[in-house]
Amino acid sequence: MEVLESIRYYLIDSFLNESIPAYNSFENIEDLGFVQEGDWNLTKSYLTQNPRFTLGLRRILQNDEKVRFDVNQLENAFSVFVKPSGIYTGRKDILIAGKIATISDTQISTALYTVFQKQIRKEFEKVGAFWVGPTAFQYLKDGWRFTTSTEAPREYDLAL
Repeated sequence: MEVLESIRYYLIDSFLNESIPAYNSFENIEDLGFVQEGDWNLTKSYLTQNPRFTLGLRRILQNDEKVRFDVNQLENAFSVFVKPSGIYTGRKDILIAGKIATISDTQISTALYTVFQKQIRKEFEKVGAFWVGPTAFQYLKDGWRFTTSTEAPREYDLAL
């Protein structure tokens, strides 16, 4: 993706200081393609945007008077939300779903989203309403579960 658009990936979370983990390439993200949690609501997500824009942080005063710094898309209008899918490390035949989205309607954000969208449509297979990467597609053919949660009934899994 970086070939098409200069972007930086910031871990979305709440931090004790303004030192936010940032990556210049998806390839630099540790354990990319694997998730520790069996529910996509608990897996890592990233805010992506062009590095020429300053990362906006939401400052939240805690009851103990300390400040936490949240990375979110509301503070970054030129960004796109990326939640990579990954093999669930708790069981090697389950893939937890990923997602790419934006809540922003700025021209810059929608253009960046379009870059992701075009690349996905170029390299991935469409299965129902979803796009599945080549390796993941082979896993799907091999009978792996594709789900947002290991606790969800199998009837909600993506299937061929």
